Amino acid sequence: MLGDIRLASSSIEAVRRYHRGEADSEDVRHIQAMGLRRLDGGRNNAVFAFQHSGKPLCIKLYRVDTRQRAGTEWHALTWLSSHGYHFAPRPFHHYADTSLPAVVMEFIDGTWLGEQRLSRTQLESLVEAHQQMYSITPDTSDARFRPATGNARVMVRRVTTGEWGTD
Repeated sequence: MLGDIRLASSSIEAVRRYHRGEADSEDVRHIQAMGLRRLDGGRNNAVFAFQHSGKPLCIKLYRVDTRQRAGTEWHALTWLSSHGYHFAPRPFHHYADTSLPAVVMEFIDGTWLGEQRLSRTQLESLVEAHQQMYSITPDTSDARFRPATGNARVMVRRVTTGEWGTD
């Protein structure tokens, strides 16, 4: 666990039961107290925002498949955080589970920019984010990198079509 957030596993379990439609009245009271709300844009995963100790957090529940999505995202977020990259949410807890793994992270408010024309300020922020990310290299890090998922054909299709699918 990183940072100063201590989220009880009972909170994570309550969210998992709520997502599955198995929440009892105690779970419902617990998640209402958390201010839990579902977020759009999780693709194959369920994403919720909530408050904990006055801090906005996000919990992401991952689909289970051979890609190990939760572990991969946890690894990426902790690696970026350990290198001072501040354009990604800080990770706080990885709940490894074989049926519905979860990652709790900092909630960063914003909107998807999509296909719209970017303003000068947005472009400058994008340049700064890329410069900071690309300054983190194998020469500046001793971290081991996980292999990319998919083969070259799949990766080219993803990049050229924007269809990330479930490969």
